[in-house]
Amino acid sequence: MDVKVDLEREILAYEADQAVHVQLVVRAPELARPEGRKPVNVVVVIDRSGSMAGEKLAQATGAVCQLIDQLARDDLFSLIAFDDDATVVVPAGPARDKVALKEQSRKIGPGGGTNLSGGWFLGVTEAKRNLAPGRISRVLLLTDGQANQGIVEPGRLVAQAHAFRDEGVELSTLGYGNDFNEDLLQPLALAGHGTFHYVKTPDQAPAVFREELQGLLAVVAQNLRAMFHWGSGAQGLTLLNDLPVTRRDDSLELSLGSLLSGDEKILVFRVVVKAGAGPGRVRLGEVRLEYDWVVGEVRHESHTYPVEATHAPGVRAVQERPLLRVVENVVRMESVLARKRAIEEADRGDFAGARNVLETFQERYAPLAGDSAAIKEELARLETERANLTAGARYKEARKESRLRSYQICTSTPLRPPRDKDDPSS
Repeated sequence: MDVKVDLEREILAYEADQAVHVQLVVRAPELARPEGRKPVNVVVVIDRSGSMAGEKLAQATGAVCQLIDQLARDDLFSLIAFDDDATVVVPAGPARDKVALKEQSRKIGPGGGTNLSGGWFLGVTEAKRNLAPGRISRVLLLTDGQANQGIVEPGRLVAQAHAFRDEGVELSTLGYGNDFNEDLLQPLALAGHGTFHYVKTPDQAPAVFREELQGLLAVVAQNLRAMFHWGSGAQGLTLLNDLPVTRRDDSLELSLGSLLSGDEKILVFRVVVKAGAGPGRVRLGEVRLEYDWVVGEVRHESHTYPVEATHAPGVRAVQERPLLRVVENVVRMESVLARKRAIEEADRGDFAGARNVLETFQERYAPLAGDSAAIKEELARLETERANLTAGARYKEARKESRLRSYQICTSTPLRPPRDKDDPSS
């Protein structure tokens, strides 16, 4: 595992307290997919409520059939359908008789309401039949609407996703169309250590299922945790990523889920560094990483990395330029906060207020765009989002796109081009 700790500025003035950004990048090695890989345990849970009737449900079940075709004979698969009630369409077992599995999948027809919790919980029950050390077990939950039966309180559902994750069953959520609740599905995927997807049109469903399976097959580490303990030279610590975090007396701890081959996780912290007595090295703290390596024999690993800076006279410190790759990610993380505030304004009907939030952010960071293509790209993306968020006709779609982008930034999920149903590489 390649781990790098960078400070926005390594040389700091010792005369006064000051804030500095610390960036942690964890990068997994690029590994060829092993011939004798461990079987994956996949449960697909499909919303078959009345709103899914027609092309939506046909494309969803067609995507499940394509997923089945891509499974190895020893991979474990089950399928749940839910409306008012939840039903096991395909019980958990090896994906050997693919013709029969696809035939059962195509029989799913539309029904009534949306008992999301009932379908998901039944899917977890099926997944638990095949838990094993080092085996990836994940529920893929696809819905096009709002949870209106069973457990509907978001806080209870997110807490349950945490609990299921700790028991070994992850959760990815696939929001279908423009009527699902992204404020529920995104936190569920975060808590479940899966992925949040926005499936804008039905024909994108096969590519999303393919993307999920490719991710499951590329997992090299599970249960990745990061703990930042601040030292004698620091007096405050904040995580800029909009992620669930546990705060202790002298540390921040967060759970980051799985890491894929060649993938990376980026965390950005803001640390308040105490004034010093004079020039010299100052200990800001240390970062500890823990994870389970699942390629070959499963093993638990733990590594610690020091975080240090240099105190110097202010006249020397001001000469140092900030490290651009850290500044770029600070801007990205700050853009998530701006997006959240803009959505809050727009949800209240104050579209002028939403526009002002994003314009203010763009104006603040525009001077940096000349030095950074990444910042220029993010500001351009915000410009598009600003126009769409404040256009009533596109608001629901634009809101989901903005939430998705925020999720991608905070979780280091790679940006991907629009999915094409005919492109097997998408």
